[in-house]
Amino acid sequence: MKPHSESLKLTEETLSISIKESLSCIAPQWSLTQQIAVNPFWHKTHQSFKAWTEELYGTTGHLLTGEHPLISQPIDSALLETARVHYHRLYNKEAQFVAEPSPSSVSIKKTLYHLMDERKYQQHHLHEAIRLHISQTTAAFADKQQSQWHDNSSKSLFTFWRNHLDQRWNLEFHALHQQITERLKALPEEVNEVILVVVKALELSPKQWQNWFQLNLFTFPGWASWCAYQDQYKGESSHQLLLDLLAITLVWDYLVDDGERHPQSVWYQWQLQWQSVDNPTTQRYLDFHYSQLYFKEYAYQQSLIRTLSQSYHSTEQESGPHTQLIFCIDVRSEPMRRALEEMDPGIHTIGFAGFFGLPVTYHAIGDIEGINYCHGLLQPIATIRQNKAVSSRAWLKRMRERINTAIKVYQEQIKSHPFTSLLWVEGVGLGYAVSLLANLFKHPTAKIPFSYKEIAKESLLKQLVADEESQLTALKNFLVATGLKVINAQQVVIVGHGAQSVNNPYLHALDCGACGGQSGALNAKLVAEMLNTPAYRQKLIQQGFVIPQDTRFIAAHHNTTAQVIELLSGEEDEAGKRLQQVFDQAAQLLNGGQGIDASQTHREKTHNWAQVRPEWGLINNAAMIVAPRARTRGCDLQARVFLHEYEAKQDTDLSQLEQILLAPMIVAHWINMSYFTSRTLPTLFGSGNKLLHNVVGGDVGVFEGNSGDLRIGLAKQSLHDGQTWLHEAQRLTVIIDAPQNNIAHLIQKHALLRSLIDGGWIHLLSWQGESFYQYKYASWIPFTKNETHRRES
Repeated sequence: MKPHSESLKLTEETLSISIKESLSCIAPQWSLTQQIAVNPFWHKTHQSFKAWTEELYGTTGHLLTGEHPLISQPIDSALLETARVHYHRLYNKEAQFVAEPSPSSVSIKKTLYHLMDERKYQQHHLHEAIRLHISQTTAAFADKQQSQWHDNSSKSLFTFWRNHLDQRWNLEFHALHQQITERLKALPEEVNEVILVVVKALELSPKQWQNWFQLNLFTFPGWASWCAYQDQYKGESSHQLLLDLLAITLVWDYLVDDGERHPQSVWYQWQLQWQSVDNPTTQRYLDFHYSQLYFKEYAYQQSLIRTLSQSYHSTEQESGPHTQLIFCIDVRSEPMRRALEEMDPGIHTIGFAGFFGLPVTYHAIGDIEGINYCHGLLQPIATIRQNKAVSSRAWLKRMRERINTAIKVYQEQIKSHPFTSLLWVEGVGLGYAVSLLANLFKHPTAKIPFSYKEIAKESLLKQLVADEESQLTALKNFLVATGLKVINAQQVVIVGHGAQSVNNPYLHALDCGACGGQSGALNAKLVAEMLNTPAYRQKLIQQGFVIPQDTRFIAAHHNTTAQVIELLSGEEDEAGKRLQQVFDQAAQLLNGGQGIDASQTHREKTHNWAQVRPEWGLINNAAMIVAPRARTRGCDLQARVFLHEYEAKQDTDLSQLEQILLAPMIVAHWINMSYFTSRTLPTLFGSGNKLLHNVVGGDVGVFEGNSGDLRIGLAKQSLHDGQTWLHEAQRLTVIIDAPQNNIAHLIQKHALLRSLIDGGWIHLLSWQGESFYQYKYASWIPFTKNETHRRES
């Protein structure tokens, strides 16, 4: 094979298109303090799931559906046959259930500097040194909190890296010092011009540019996702940081290139790897793994539909409720809702996104940026600013906190100083033994997460800064969407949720995804306060809402780690005390009904600083049901289903269903794909071993160890119990109880929904009485049930 001829025109337009397509393969990653689950391929959903699986495999050698078959249990032959039938109805082709061996010619793709190191510089571990330099340089650029000294001389990541490479040489680069220095100085300043120089020098065909660019970005998926977030949400120029990171990785290929282009050269092996996957054997291999995934999902759908059919309930309530509880749609809420409803038929629960329709920003005293209590896709409509006028007792407490913070800052400065660091260890090191021992004997009594105790005590409404009309609109939308335009219950409890653990950089990943990786306590308390205020009530009543005078709204918090609910308001009177007793009894029932100490193990996890599995989070999430609660009440959904309230008869203009499909369903899809990829692509989108996590830049992210790529996604301990994988990776199945014409109309209206559903990123079924139909390409296909399996079960 001859090198690509330079006679072919290398235009800036061709390069620009390749760069743009490559950058789109990276989705943003939020910081540790506002961590939300993300589909790492969000910007690739315009392609079908299967098409992107094939492209990712061809580009990087990584299989999106997992390197090993996902089916570990014996396959029921009758179930397999119905799966074949339904697959053919959906795709008009046969499923590839027969195993195919992995193509021997295909392996994980590697950068040129990695291959060059293996063939020529293996004794120097060159590629490891390059990865270390790229990662630590990017970390130094990103760090605005941890380090005490910052190099602010460069606003550009590429310039920052270039200056540091020119000034700070690693020993591993010593053999190539002269070559790297000369080539580095010859590069232009502008990033796009740099990339053009590199692609010309490496003589790669323009057809392979996009493969090469994507491979280099997926070599650093963590830092690439951080750059994408900065570009998209921090006001940076379009794709600038991500483009800089791409340029850095491409330049390293150029810096170590030996210039040889013959068939035995490293360059030849490098560019050949993207021409070895387009063959029938590889296609059969990919089809087999995709069919395995489809079968796993189909088997679960059969089980879920069987549960729903056997527990069929009418949408008509048997009697009016005395208490209504509004929970987040989070899968961890489902067992608690079921426990409460089993205890008392007069308790009715409702599922709604955990920020309860009121996206706000909270500013504590001295906090300039504030924290958003809503999903990252939404914009806050109001601001809460903590009052400066506080009681003398609270003032003294805050002064103590500020003094303690100042002392800690000075301690860190002393420990980091070159002249005092060793003296600090010798002088006061033993003093830390006291705090370590104290942590061993800390009594797990707290229910509300530590950081929300102060919020729970304050009157948030007095601190609210928002347009009155927007507040009222948010309340109206919330009441209509939850079916509370006419309220019959004596008390309505709004239940936010969050997790509680210590020594856990990924704590916010266990909090409410709808609240931007925060607890829903603040939103629940604010909405309850507003709805209890006579002025708001009067305006709502004037606009047709029925709110009895004696109905009160109460805020509560569900601690998902300890599996307990605690009231945030109304706990001081007899009615509140009785309600708290009900919550405590539900917690006991949920933990096996073994008495008052049944949840002790869960509570111990909230305070155990050595606990690497504080809770399983949203493990095994698999489906979302959009329907009245009466349709699923009494069903054991095994904490795998997002439950969103929806009454089609009350949604004449389809605005509620449209909002659900474009917001809560997208959030559920992001969560689902975050768990999916953490399981199937743990080296790219899992954060590795939690025991080795080191925080980078205060809240930028974590390293696994002291360097390497920024690790994103879920730690292995969140999916694996030490012996086996507990999470079953499968795509989200969405079941909607609504007329098929309404659902189809909204799908056709929004290109995003068409891409997600027709593209196979989400399975969507309609629930018509006791029948189910799956949507595919503007048609409703009857869901093929395994009748034999149903009779046997």
